[in-house]
Amino acid sequence: MSMSPLAVTAADPPVWLAVLMRVHDQLTRVGVQLAMLGLALVVCAYVFEVVLRYGFNSPAQWSADLVSYLLLFITFMAMPQVTPNGGHVAVTALLERVSSSAQRASARAIAIGGGWLFVCC
Repeated sequence: MSMSPLAVTAADPPVWLAVLMRVHDQLTRVGVQLAMLGLALVVCAYVFEVVLRYGFNSPAQWSADLVSYLLLFITFMAMPQVTPNGGHVAVTALLERVSSSAQRASARAIAIGGGWLFVCC
């Protein structure tokens, strides 16, 4: 007869925290939807620019600025969705070749260095 490990359950969060977490999740979903809309606008602005530039030989003066602002907007609207999943772009060629303890140590060092830069700069 094998013994199964005990299930560890966390206590339910306070009501105010549960409400705050639901609001945060909803805002994150709305932000992702807005980021997708922003990406569609970037595509439309580029298509509009190409058609005006090469079709009518009259480029739009505002499309590059709009795309720059939209890319910034897209980045910050999508970031809350990507962060908990660890979905950011990472170059891991070196880290994949070292042991898991070295990976944890380097992750800790990177986090401490990033925190130090945030506080000091």
